[in-house]
Amino acid sequence: MNNDVILDSLRLVKNILNSLLPEEKGAIVNIARDKRDSFQLKGIATIYGYKQDKTPVFLEKHGVIEAINTRKWHVDNVDENDDWVKQVLPEINFVDPIFTKALAKDYLEDNQIPKYYYEATYWGGVPTVYSWGPKKDRHAAILVSVDGLNKFIEMFDVQNSKFAQKEKIVTFDDATGEVKVSGNTLGKIRKNTDQFELCNVVLKNGASKKKTWEWDEILNKWHMDNLDNLKAKKMKVYRAAREINKKIAQVSEYKEFYIFTTNTLQLNPIFK
Repeated sequence: MNNDVILDSLRLVKNILNSLLPEEKGAIVNIARDKRDSFQLKGIATIYGYKQDKTPVFLEKHGVIEAINTRKWHVDNVDENDDWVKQVLPEINFVDPIFTKALAKDYLEDNQIPKYYYEATYWGGVPTVYSWGPKKDRHAAILVSVDGLNKFIEMFDVQNSKFAQKEKIVTFDDATGEVKVSGNTLGKIRKNTDQFELCNVVLKNGASKKKTWEWDEILNKWHMDNLDNLKAKKMKVYRAAREINKKIAQVSEYKEFYIFTTNTLQLNPIFK
């Protein structure tokens, strides 16, 4: 799964978890494909936004979403004798996987039934010109558990997980010119170019990748450290780093592979 989906999933999971009460074991929440972290609509429980189409599928795969109702939003949990249950629920005529799962896992209080806001095109069996409620597959009510949310964060959180650290290991193959992050190729650098020679110096080993390099030190490695045309030689280092950054940014989320100033250059510290 690409990093954008993982980061989007983490953002959504954290927003949901932060909204739950300490005593809650699980909850029914609403999600929508939206740029906002969360938003409100009149009469609807809070809706949490996600940005990547594959985020819900990814969360289902990893057990965060235990059940889902698309094109429906959760309003509240109501008593089984509520008018909505008696009058509207028969019109919907659907099997509610969220209710079944929540009941089995003791997330609902006794005699409680989830109430939904949904798209109604029929009322009393008669077609109506009115249509309301969530209309897209990307709008849904989902069932989540606190345990599932926490396990997902523990597994994928960028600052804490082994997975995220593994994603940032950079290697350079001086035989093929390939630059990789944990096995995923970001680009191929042509031999006998300044870009290739720069990678050969900075990405040579663990120590070189951690080092903040002076321009003069790189030129020394290139055997170009005499004082003749020194400014022009430093520009060769600068242009090489800039072109590598541009090349990698075009195929990944890494906008600054190398970080450089007028005097120094280093591999971005997010990499190892």
